[in-house]
Amino acid sequence: MTLNQHLAITGVAAAALLPFWSNAEVAIFCTGSVLIDVDHYLCYIQRTKRYSVSGMFRYFEELRKIEHDIPYYGLCLFHTFDFFFLVAILAYLYPIFIPFLSGSCSLRGRPFRSVSQEDTLHPRLFPG
Repeated sequence: MTLNQHLAITGVAAAALLPFWSNAEVAIFCTGSVLIDVDHYLCYIQRTKRYSVSGMFRYFEELRKIEHDIPYYGLCLFHTFDFFFLVAILAYLYPIFIPFLSGSCSLRGRPFRSVSQEDTLHPRLFPG
C-alpha cells in the first residue's frame, strides 16, 4: 500500500466515523492507524540506515514481491498478537483506547497470516 492509499483509506474511514464518534475519538482512530506502521519505519531505518518515509513504502513494496520465498522476514512489533492483545485489554479497561484499537486494525483484514513454508504461524512483517 502506498502512502497516498494509506492516507486516503484512513481519511475515508475517519469521515465515515464522524457521525458516530466525537472529533477526539476520530483523531485517536487516525493516530492508531498511523502509529501501527511506525514499526515498519523503524525496521526500514535499521536495515537501510535511511530516513525517507516514501523510501520505506518503496522498500516494503519491493519486499512484498519476494515475500513468499523468505521463510522469516523479521518482526514489526506493532503487528504481533501481543500488541493487539495489550491494546484490546487497555480498550476494555479504558474505553478511550477503543478508537485506537479500531484505527490499528482499520487497514488490515487480519493483522496476522500464516507465512511459513512449514505451515507455522508467526507475525508478518507488514499487513497482508
